[in-house]
Amino acid sequence: MDSQSVKTANHGGIRGYDAGKRVVGRKRHLLVDSLGLILLVVVHPANLQDRDGAKILLRLLTERFGWLSKYRRMSKDYETTTESSVAMIHIGMTRLMLNRAARF
Repeated sequence: MDSQSVKTANHGGIRGYDAGKRVVGRKRHLLVDSLGLILLVVVHPANLQDRDGAKILLRLLTERFGWLSKYRRMSKDYETTTESSVAMIHIGMTRLMLNRAARF
C-alpha cells in the first residue's frame, strides 16, 4: 500500500492542499499484490490524511476477499487431477483480471 500526492491541471474537479508535500491536487492510494498488480485504487482530495485514505482502501478491500469462492466451480475441487485444478484456478484468475482491466 502506498500513497502519492499529485498536482492537478486547472480543469476543475475535486482537489485539496497537502501541507506536508505542499501540493494542491489529489492523493491516490494504491494497493498491489506481491507481483505489483493493482488490487485497489482510491483517489481523493490531497488534504485527506494518509491514515484516513488507508482506512478507506482497507475497508474496500474487505468487501473483495475470497475471489475464488465467488466462482461456483471453485467452491469445491471437482477436478480429478491436480493439474486440472491448477488450470481452473488460472482460468478464474484470468477472468477476474480481465474484468478489472475492462473497467479501466
